[in-house]
Amino acid sequence: MHVSDSFLVARDVELGAVQCKGQSFTIEPGQVIGLVGKNGAGKTTLLDGLLGYTFLASGEVKVFGHPPTAMPKEVCSQIGFVAQVDDLMPWLTGKEMLAAAKLFHTHWNKELVERLVNNWRVPLSQQISEMSVGERQKLALIAAMAHEPKLLVLDEPAASLDPVARRALIEEIIAIVADGERSVLLSSHIFSDIERVASHLWLLENGRLSFDGELDELKESIVRLHLTHPLKIADSLALTTSRVVRTEVSAERETWIIRGWNDELAAECAAAITSPYHVESLGLEDAFVEISQ
Repeated sequence: MHVSDSFLVARDVELGAVQCKGQSFTIEPGQVIGLVGKNGAGKTTLLDGLLGYTFLASGEVKVFGHPPTAMPKEVCSQIGFVAQVDDLMPWLTGKEMLAAAKLFHTHWNKELVERLVNNWRVPLSQQISEMSVGERQKLALIAAMAHEPKLLVLDEPAASLDPVARRALIEEIIAIVADGERSVLLSSHIFSDIERVASHLWLLENGRLSFDGELDELKESIVRLHLTHPLKIADSLALTTSRVVRTEVSAERETWIIRGWNDELAAECAAAITSPYHVESLGLEDAFVEISQ
């Protein structure tokens, strides 16, 4: 995949709390990228900068080859966006809102809209101001998905959804990228959703992307190394101890949380540790918690 084929290319981005100087990242067709980070890490700020809702202090972003603040109409129609706080017009009914959204797009999948409205039970005849938070969120999602954008950007889209609706949204995301021609950038604190659907991960820490790669690669690189007492070591553990980010010690054992676990460290431990030990693999949420403490 050449850079020119990418939906989005960003380099040296700086805006507000986000300082990604010296970093480049892309979104390519067929990817589902999960964006994770602690509150205040700059996830919404980063999305706003990538889509042109706020200006960059420095750096460069190209969306389908165009700066995000100067995208032609035909490029805008290839993007769908759902903000963390919806921007629906509360004085309209759901039906009127979808009709207004349709005016901005040359393509509109009526069958998709009807299916989602029925399956998600969105009360289109009701005024938006009278809808529940979850119903408003579903309506915003339908409006963003109806024109079948090539790039769908979702900022905490499931925060107001019940588990059934969340699962249905995940199924739709999987269907969106199944043909390999469309992509989704999903920012969420619900790590189980990220694990179900994301192929790649952006980890934002203190305003910088500390990881940009395959989801499984990150999960495999963060482990808990459980060591029993008395600890017996026949050789140096210099490589392993250099990757320890936190330790827990009790009378019976100690646990090292290691970031950057790989075959070289595994071999060092196997050669040096003669007392019983166990390497525990972590899910995304546990891995995130361990490196964020």
